[in-house]
Amino acid sequence: MPTTAIRRVLATLAVAACAAVLPLGASASADPGISPGPVEPKADLVLTIVPDPGTVIIDENSHGERVTQVTLTCGPDGGTHPDPRGACDSLRAVDGHFARLPSVPGPCPAVWAPVTAVATGTWGERTVSYAERFGNACEADVGTDGVFSF
Repeated sequence: MPTTAIRRVLATLAVAACAAVLPLGASASADPGISPGPVEPKADLVLTIVPDPGTVIIDENSHGERVTQVTLTCGPDGGTHPDPRGACDSLRAVDGHFARLPSVPGPCPAVWAPVTAVATGTWGERTVSYAERFGNACEADVGTDGVFSF
């Protein structure tokens, strides 16, 4: 076999080997020790604050409404929640597990006006179904790291 033919065969094999080893868009100079960061889970949630029957909620956030509801999407952050980035950051810190949200310090009035904070939707591939009762809407806010601050 002439030298030129051998070189063509070797060049073809080298190109085929590189194509099999390198993913599309990668370069031979890429550091194999660096991997892309974790993929942020997509979240589509409906958050609701429901007063107990017969409870009148009077505060600056409720505007006299009996039930308050917002939407929250994470990854990218958005929805009708007044602070989607803050709420999503709080949820990302606990991987979307509402029951693991920390309480944050904050002054709440000593008023018994019980509410139930409810979250439904999805966090990544997981279905979210959360409900917790609080003494009032302020306690729901501080008791969920601000996620129910609306």
